[in-house]
Amino acid sequence: MRIIIVVLPACQGSVSKLPDHLPHSDAPGFNQKQSGYREVLMNKARIMNIAVWVLAGLTAALFLLAGIPKFIEQGWVHRFASWGYSPWFLYLIAALEVAGAIGLLIPRLAPYAAVGLIVIMFGAMYTHITHDQGIWWNIGYVVVLSIIGLYRWQHRAS
Repeated sequence: MRIIIVVLPACQGSVSKLPDHLPHSDAPGFNQKQSGYREVLMNKARIMNIAVWVLAGLTAALFLLAGIPKFIEQGWVHRFASWGYSPWFLYLIAALEVAGAIGLLIPRLAPYAAVGLIVIMFGAMYTHITHDQGIWWNIGYVVVLSIIGLYRWQHRAS
């Protein structure tokens, strides 16, 4: 599948002055240099790869923003204690979140990092459900991590 993006020459500020028929590069007599049109071809695999990189980068940033404060802020110790967890478990989760975030950015490790972070999210969902708290963010993370992990797993040899 090819996606063709056509950049039109200036149309003097009016959309109504756009040509009715845009010539295609395969059309007889089409001269790309003279017409002022430019095509940018991107295949589906390249677009998907870029999308997964962006998704992985944003997700990694979010997990870094979730994991690093757990090492620094005392409020997390109290929060984990109120859920019935000890401080060592807080630091384990923080370390796994940071390691998982870094792993998402390494294509060979991304499927494993995604699975590890999904396990953490299921644990977080259990904790939030048993303490009458929302789990929507966790579900969103599981979906995004699944997309990243599956894509990276399918493309691990390339």
